Amino acid sequence: MLIYGVYSAMNEGISKAWLSHSIPSHLRATGLGLFQMLTTLSLLVASPLAGALWTMLGASMPFFVTAAAALIVAMYFLLLKEK
Repeated sequence: MLIYGVYSAMNEGISKAWLSHSIPSHLRATGLGLFQMLTTLSLLVASPLAGALWTMLGASMPFFVTAAAALIVAMYFLLLKEK
């Protein structure tokens, strides 16, 4: 839990700083609010799904699904970068 807390604290500031520089100044507050809302809604959906996977298919399944999703996203960004 401590490691997750440290990771979360380090990651949250970086993502908000990146967004602050990416969003036009007149939409910055709206963009940051939208980011926070979408992050929270994603966690609201993902947490019960991970719990269901854990209950039905075992403790390792949520980690495998997350790893597969991360791999797909990484491949997408690599392909996007090449274009």
